[in-house]
Amino acid sequence: MAAYLVARARREHDVDVLAKVGPPSGRAALGALVLVAAMFALGLAIRDGWKPVLEADGKTAAEFIAQHVYYLAEVALVLLLVAFGQRAGELRWGRPEVPWGGLLAGLTWGLMHTLTQGSLAAGGYAALSGLALGTAYLLMRKDVRFAYPLLAVPFILC
Repeated sequence: MAAYLVARARREHDVDVLAKVGPPSGRAALGALVLVAAMFALGLAIRDGWKPVLEADGKTAAEFIAQHVYYLAEVALVLLLVAFGQRAGELRWGRPEVPWGGLLAGLTWGLMHTLTQGSLAAGGYAALSGLALGTAYLLMRKDVRFAYPLLAVPFILC
């Protein structure tokens, strides 16, 4: 699905989310790592444990691996939500420094986690996570070669 969306965006809208922009500055990379660390700490506090350990309980090795392969695919779609949301926000309102894609991810994740898990804490964590991921995407200069691994780590570990 991610490959289809990338190809269609390129073909029909002249949007290339896979464009190579270049590495982020050291300061931006440090800022993004701080965001990831904050998400990790908050995730530990909310879940009362480390996500991979909690999710491994009762699973076979194959189930655990399959779940994490799924997470890697899901990160690709989340990254596209952030990238396309960023592009849409910039086209509509300008201000490329605002994490429009992160706001979109945060609002959708926050609402759905609140409704499906019946918890404002889960919804708030999801909303903050979406905003953090969108901010990290901007700090990585919108270059998916750098943004994808940075987004994948907290997604899997937090």
